[in-house]
Amino acid sequence: MKLGERISVLSNLGICSVKLKQYEDARDYLLQACKEGVTSEWQGHVHFYLALSYAHLKLLQESKREFQRCEEHAAEYQLPLAQVYAWLSKICKDLGEKDDSERYSRMARPI
Repeated sequence: MKLGERISVLSNLGICSVKLKQYEDARDYLLQACKEGVTSEWQGHVHFYLALSYAHLKLLQESKREFQRCEEHAAEYQLPLAQVYAWLSKICKDLGEKDDSERYSRMARPI
């Protein structure tokens, strides 16, 4: 199997695992895809779903880092920025970062 195909399989397995609420498996597949050099076609999905996996595993700092990466590259990754902000608001709230949580909450609201 070619590397690009392997990364695609790992990415798909990770995303499917999140949807099946198998968050540890999802994290492992998605981290493996990152380690092997996730392609630009998959980057947005991999980092978004990795952030979700971390959130559900209560690895909040890791989740915040991944969601902030998604925020930073939202246009490039073609991600729904409002959804990224909503998750960042929740993660910051769970971390006790009230000011950041409120700021992200405001950013998540449509204008």
